[in-house]
Amino acid sequence: MGLDAGPKTRRRNSAVVERAKLVVWNGPLGLFEIEKFRGGSLAMLNDINARTKSGQATTIVGGGDTASLVNMTPGAG
Repeated sequence: MGLDAGPKTRRRNSAVVERAKLVVWNGPLGLFEIEKFRGGSLAMLNDINARTKSGQATTIVGGGDTASLVNMTPGAG
């Protein structure tokens, strides 16, 4: 059962986000409701947030779980 993205997947995702001009994110990377499985989703959120705030990408967040993750993370919205 996959509960979170591991270090290798996080690095790969980060590299993709680093090149993106448009991000459409629909779904967390794991069981983010449980803190110990939130790391992959938070890493993705932080990468997307940095790229968007710098003006290098436009981001669309879809889906209730992804919106919940964004809303529960200070400074992410």
